[in-house]
Amino acid sequence: MDESYIEQFRNANIKTAILQPGNIQALEEILNKKITTYSKFKGEFKRGRIPKRKELLLLLKEIKPGVDIYLGVSEVSIPGVNYTKIDYTKYYEGLAKRTVLPMLTIPFLTLTLNSNGIGLYPSLIFGLPPLLLSLLDTKNIINDITEERCGSSEYNFVHKNITLERNSEYGLISTLAHEYAHHVQNEKKIPKNGYFSFFNEGQARSVQRQVSVNKWAQNDDFCFMLGSLDYDLSELRATYVWLTKYLRKKANTFLTTEAMTQRGPFDLNYVQTHMIPTPHALGNAFFSILEAREGTGIHKEIMAGRYQLPSF
Repeated sequence: MDESYIEQFRNANIKTAILQPGNIQALEEILNKKITTYSKFKGEFKRGRIPKRKELLLLLKEIKPGVDIYLGVSEVSIPGVNYTKIDYTKYYEGLAKRTVLPMLTIPFLTLTLNSNGIGLYPSLIFGLPPLLLSLLDTKNIINDITEERCGSSEYNFVHKNITLERNSEYGLISTLAHEYAHHVQNEKKIPKNGYFSFFNEGQARSVQRQVSVNKWAQNDDFCFMLGSLDYDLSELRATYVWLTKYLRKKANTFLTTEAMTQRGPFDLNYVQTHMIPTPHALGNAFFSILEAREGTGIHKEIMAGRYQLPSF
């Protein structure tokens, strides 16, 4: 992509574009729709299956054509994709806390009760059921520990490789789409340095959202949308709070507190600490506002080198 063309998408220009008074209403309308959607479907959450390592490439090949069409790109290679390595120190620590320690505690409790005259058989009545339940739940416990701490997801611009944190298919597919968007940016020579982070992360969020919407429609399962919606609500809410404060306008309390998602507190706390949203949040807001005004076709125009950012 031509360097002089991409210059318009520097962080400073995107920040100026966001800091326009009209964007307060734009963000309010976007947030209102997302809160309504989340509130309607949030009760449908399911755990989901964690795809096996060998399935990751198949999942990438499944979503790649749709992302390429959405961005209007072609001749994009398929990057490598794998799970991040498990931190086995934390893995075994978690396993010990969740299974081994309870199993050691149960015999101790049984012996203590027996020594106090309660009797062996009544003591076993207290001790065996928890032990059996612990054994029966071992598979779920191991899945929990494996899922909880296996590193973060990222795209390596040098090796052109995607690494993913283990997650259920609901969250993993949208994350895979996000990281693949970074691969497209890399191959199309969009700068990866910090001066363009708002653009890079915002466009990746748009791709993530589009793939999530498509999976929801294809499978009639809203759970494919929850991960992307979590990011959207959290990041757009934080940007809205920052924007209203910057422009000295009163924020709508409903929009800042309703439908607080799992990630919500992180982005709000980040704004309070750093006095500005994360690059992901600012990029997300920028593209969400553009898409609301001009449609998602802007991505094809941008990647074709035909889009001109309005002057402010």
